[in-house]
Amino acid sequence: MGLFAHPDDESFFAGSTLATYASHGCDVRLVTFSAGEALGPRRMDAYASACAALGVEVGSRVGPWQDLVPRGVPGSLAHAPLVDVVRAVKDVLTAATADVVITVGPDGVTNHPDHVRMHEAVAAALPPTVLGLGACVRQWAFEAGTSRLASLAPGKAIGDGGVRGVTGDVLAIESPDASAAAKRAALDCYHDGLGSAPLEQLVSTDRIGDGVVLRAIYEAEGLHVETFRKL
Repeated sequence: MGLFAHPDDESFFAGSTLATYASHGCDVRLVTFSAGEALGPRRMDAYASACAALGVEVGSRVGPWQDLVPRGVPGSLAHAPLVDVVRAVKDVLTAATADVVITVGPDGVTNHPDHVRMHEAVAAALPPTVLGLGACVRQWAFEAGTSRLASLAPGKAIGDGGVRGVTGDVLAIESPDASAAAKRAALDCYHDGLGSAPLEQLVSTDRIGDGVVLRAIYEAEGLHVETFRKL
Protein backbone atom coordinates (compact mmCIF):
# COMPACT_ATOMS: atom_id res chain seq x y z
CA MET A 1 0.00 0.00 0.00
CA GLY A 2 1.20 3.48 -0.86
CA LEU A 3 -0.01 6.35 1.32
CA PHE A 4 0.83 9.82 0.04
CA ALA A 5 -0.20 13.45 0.44
CA HIS A 6 -0.73 14.32 -3.22
CA PRO A 7 -1.37 12.68 -6.59
CA ASP A 8 2.07 12.34 -8.25
CA ASP A 9 3.90 11.48 -5.00
CA GLU A 10 3.34 7.80 -5.72
CA SER A 11 5.02 8.10 -9.13
CA PHE A 12 7.92 10.28 -8.03
CA PHE A 13 8.81 8.45 -4.85
CA ALA A 14 7.87 4.82 -5.47
CA GLY A 15 6.72 4.40 -9.08
CA SER A 16 9.24 1.74 -10.11
CA THR A 17 8.78 -0.21 -6.88
CA LEU A 18 4.99 -0.15 -7.09
CA ALA A 19 5.10 -1.21 -10.75
CA THR A 20 7.36 -4.12 -9.84
CA TYR A 21 5.06 -5.28 -7.04
CA ALA A 22 2.12 -5.10 -9.44
CA SER A 23 3.97 -7.00 -12.18
CA HIS A 24 4.54 -9.85 -9.72
CA GLY A 25 0.82 -10.14 -9.05
CA CYS A 26 0.74 -8.31 -5.73
CA ASP A 27 -2.40 -6.47 -4.68
CA VAL A 28 -1.20 -2.86 -4.75
CA ARG A 29 -3.42 -0.17 -3.20
CA LEU A 30 -2.79 3.57 -3.43
CA VAL A 31 -4.32 6.32 -1.33
CA THR A 32 -3.89 10.08 -1.73
CA PHE A 33 -4.86 12.44 1.08
CA SER A 34 -5.59 15.38 -1.23
CA ALA A 35 -6.64 15.86 -4.85
CA GLY A 36 -3.60 17.91 -5.84
CA GLU A 37 -5.73 21.04 -6.11
CA ALA A 38 -2.70 23.35 -6.26
CA LEU A 39 -1.82 21.96 -9.69
CA GLY A 40 -5.25 22.15 -11.27
CA PRO A 41 -8.72 20.60 -11.29
CA ARG A 42 -7.78 17.64 -13.50
CA ARG A 43 -5.09 16.29 -11.20
CA MET A 44 -7.17 13.27 -10.25
CA ASP A 45 -7.58 12.41 -13.94
CA ALA A 46 -3.79 12.43 -14.23
CA TYR A 47 -3.66 10.27 -11.09
CA ALA A 48 -5.90 7.67 -12.73
CA SER A 49 -3.72 7.67 -15.85
CA ALA A 50 -0.55 7.33 -13.76
CA CYS A 51 -2.02 4.39 -11.87
CA ALA A 52 -2.79 2.71 -15.19
CA ALA A 53 0.77 3.33 -16.36
CA LEU A 54 2.10 1.71 -13.19
CA GLY A 55 -0.25 -1.25 -13.61
CA VAL A 56 -2.16 -0.70 -10.37
CA GLU A 57 -5.80 -0.02 -9.60
CA VAL A 58 -6.82 3.63 -9.51
CA GLY A 59 -6.00 4.96 -6.08
CA SER A 60 -8.62 6.36 -3.77
CA ARG A 61 -8.79 9.72 -2.04
CA VAL A 62 -9.22 9.88 1.73
CA GLY A 63 -9.92 12.80 4.08
CA PRO A 64 -11.19 16.37 3.70
CA TRP A 65 -7.78 17.97 3.15
CA GLN A 66 -6.66 19.91 0.09
CA ASP A 67 -3.35 20.69 -1.59
CA LEU A 68 -3.26 24.45 -1.03
CA VAL A 69 -1.03 27.44 -1.76
CA PRO A 70 0.47 28.88 0.32
CA ARG A 71 1.46 25.68 2.04
CA GLY A 72 0.35 24.86 5.55
CA VAL A 73 -2.78 27.04 5.56
CA PRO A 74 -6.10 25.93 7.10
CA GLY A 75 -7.65 23.13 5.09
CA SER A 76 -4.31 21.63 4.13
CA LEU A 77 -2.97 18.33 5.39
CA ALA A 78 -0.08 20.10 7.13
CA HIS A 79 -2.47 22.29 9.10
CA ALA A 80 -4.61 19.38 10.27
CA PRO A 81 -4.18 18.08 13.83
CA LEU A 82 -1.87 15.08 13.68
CA VAL A 83 -4.39 12.98 15.60
CA ASP A 84 -6.96 13.46 12.82
CA VAL A 85 -4.56 12.34 10.09
CA VAL A 86 -3.39 9.38 12.19
CA ARG A 87 -7.01 8.33 12.62
CA ALA A 88 -7.59 8.50 8.86
CA VAL A 89 -4.47 6.42 8.18
CA LYS A 90 -5.55 3.83 10.76
CA ASP A 91 -8.97 3.61 9.10
CA VAL A 92 -7.30 2.94 5.74
CA LEU A 93 -5.02 0.27 7.18
CA THR A 94 -7.92 -1.38 8.99
CA ALA A 95 -10.03 -1.52 5.84
CA ALA A 96 -7.29 -3.15 3.76
CA THR A 97 -4.57 -5.06 5.57
CA ALA A 98 -1.14 -4.44 4.07
CA ASP A 99 2.16 -6.29 4.44
CA VAL A 100 4.18 -3.29 3.25
CA VAL A 101 3.29 0.40 3.51
CA ILE A 102 5.23 2.96 1.47
CA THR A 103 5.17 6.69 2.20
CA VAL A 104 7.85 9.39 2.49
CA GLY A 105 10.70 9.77 4.96
CA PRO A 106 10.81 12.31 7.80
CA ASP A 107 11.87 15.16 5.50
CA GLY A 108 9.08 14.39 3.04
CA VAL A 109 11.80 14.17 0.35
CA THR A 110 11.09 17.80 -0.63
CA ASN A 111 10.28 19.14 2.86
CA HIS A 112 6.77 19.96 1.68
CA PRO A 113 4.80 20.31 4.95
CA ASP A 114 2.02 18.04 3.65
CA HIS A 115 4.60 15.33 2.95
CA VAL A 116 6.09 15.72 6.42
CA ARG A 117 2.63 15.44 8.02
CA MET A 118 1.98 12.30 5.95
CA HIS A 119 5.17 10.71 7.27
CA GLU A 120 4.31 11.62 10.86
CA ALA A 121 0.83 10.13 10.57
CA VAL A 122 1.90 6.88 8.91
CA ALA A 123 4.77 6.41 11.37
CA ALA A 124 2.34 6.86 14.27
CA ALA A 125 -0.38 4.62 12.82
CA LEU A 126 1.72 1.78 11.44
CA PRO A 127 1.11 -1.59 13.14
CA PRO A 128 4.33 -3.22 14.39
CA THR A 129 3.79 -6.24 12.12
CA VAL A 130 3.79 -4.14 8.93
CA LEU A 131 6.97 -3.12 7.11
CA GLY A 132 6.95 0.63 6.65
CA LEU A 133 9.19 2.32 4.08
CA GLY A 134 9.81 6.05 3.83
CA ALA A 135 11.10 7.30 0.49
CA CYS A 136 14.30 9.35 0.43
CA VAL A 137 17.04 10.42 -1.97
CA ARG A 138 20.71 9.79 -1.34
CA GLN A 139 23.03 12.73 -0.85
CA TRP A 140 25.39 11.75 -3.65
CA ALA A 141 22.48 11.42 -6.10
CA PHE A 142 21.13 14.82 -4.99
CA GLU A 143 24.51 16.41 -5.58
CA ALA A 144 24.97 14.71 -8.94
CA GLY A 145 21.48 15.62 -10.13
CA THR A 146 21.58 19.26 -9.09
CA SER A 147 25.11 19.64 -10.44
CA ARG A 148 23.92 18.43 -13.83
CA LEU A 149 21.01 20.87 -13.78
CA ALA A 150 23.37 23.71 -12.90
CA SER A 151 25.54 22.84 -15.89
CA LEU A 152 22.52 22.63 -18.20
CA ALA A 153 20.96 25.89 -16.98
CA PRO A 154 23.70 28.11 -15.52
CA GLY A 155 22.39 30.95 -13.41
CA LYS A 156 18.89 29.55 -13.00
CA ALA A 157 17.42 28.82 -9.56
CA ILE A 158 17.16 25.07 -9.05
CA GLY A 159 14.08 23.91 -7.19
CA ASP A 160 12.39 25.39 -4.14
CA GLY A 161 15.28 24.59 -1.82
CA GLY A 162 13.49 21.85 0.09
CA VAL A 163 14.94 18.74 -1.53
CA ARG A 164 17.71 17.26 0.59
CA GLY A 165 19.76 14.13 0.29
CA VAL A 166 20.34 11.70 3.13
CA THR A 167 23.46 9.84 4.18
CA GLY A 168 23.86 6.54 5.95
CA ASP A 169 22.19 3.23 5.31
CA VAL A 170 19.18 3.11 3.02
CA LEU A 171 17.26 0.28 1.41
CA ALA A 172 17.82 0.54 -2.35
CA ILE A 173 15.19 -1.37 -4.31
CA GLU A 174 16.22 -2.19 -7.88
CA SER A 175 13.48 -2.86 -10.40
CA PRO A 176 13.47 -4.21 -13.95
CA ASP A 177 13.78 -1.81 -16.86
CA ALA A 178 10.08 -2.28 -17.58
CA SER A 179 9.23 -0.83 -14.17
CA ALA A 180 11.48 2.17 -14.77
CA ALA A 181 9.68 2.69 -18.09
CA ALA A 182 6.36 2.54 -16.22
CA LYS A 183 7.60 5.24 -13.85
CA ARG A 184 8.58 7.45 -16.78
CA ALA A 185 5.13 6.96 -18.31
CA ALA A 186 3.41 7.73 -15.00
CA LEU A 187 5.37 10.98 -14.59
CA ASP A 188 4.43 11.94 -18.13
CA CYS A 189 0.77 11.71 -17.09
CA TYR A 190 1.29 14.64 -14.74
CA HIS A 191 3.37 16.82 -17.04
CA ASP A 192 4.15 16.10 -20.66
CA GLY A 193 7.73 14.87 -20.92
CA LEU A 194 8.47 14.95 -17.19
CA GLY A 195 9.44 11.30 -17.24
CA SER A 196 10.62 10.84 -20.80
CA ALA A 197 11.93 14.11 -22.25
CA PRO A 198 15.67 14.87 -22.12
CA LEU A 199 16.67 16.99 -19.13
CA GLU A 200 17.96 19.61 -21.58
CA GLN A 201 14.37 20.13 -22.71
CA LEU A 202 12.95 20.26 -19.19
CA VAL A 203 15.25 23.10 -18.10
CA SER A 204 14.30 25.34 -21.05
CA THR A 205 11.48 26.95 -19.05
CA ASP A 206 11.97 29.96 -16.78
CA ARG A 207 11.71 27.97 -13.57
CA ILE A 208 13.29 24.66 -12.64
CA GLY A 209 10.80 23.18 -10.18
CA ASP A 210 11.23 20.38 -7.68
CA GLY A 211 9.73 17.91 -10.16
CA VAL A 212 12.62 18.46 -12.55
CA VAL A 213 15.08 18.37 -9.64
CA LEU A 214 13.74 14.96 -8.65
CA ARG A 215 13.89 13.76 -12.25
CA ALA A 216 17.58 14.76 -12.40
CA ILE A 217 18.28 12.99 -9.10
CA TYR A 218 16.58 9.84 -10.33
CA GLU A 219 18.54 10.00 -13.56
CA ALA A 220 21.74 10.07 -11.49
CA GLU A 221 20.59 7.15 -9.33
CA GLY A 222 18.87 5.32 -12.17
CA LEU A 223 15.09 5.33 -12.54
CA HIS A 224 15.08 1.61 -11.84
CA VAL A 225 16.45 2.30 -8.33
CA GLU A 226 14.38 3.80 -5.50
CA THR A 227 15.66 4.37 -1.99
CA PHE A 228 13.87 4.09 1.31
CA ARG A 229 14.44 4.07 5.04
CA LYS A 230 12.48 1.82 7.35
CA LEU A 231 9.92 3.62 9.48
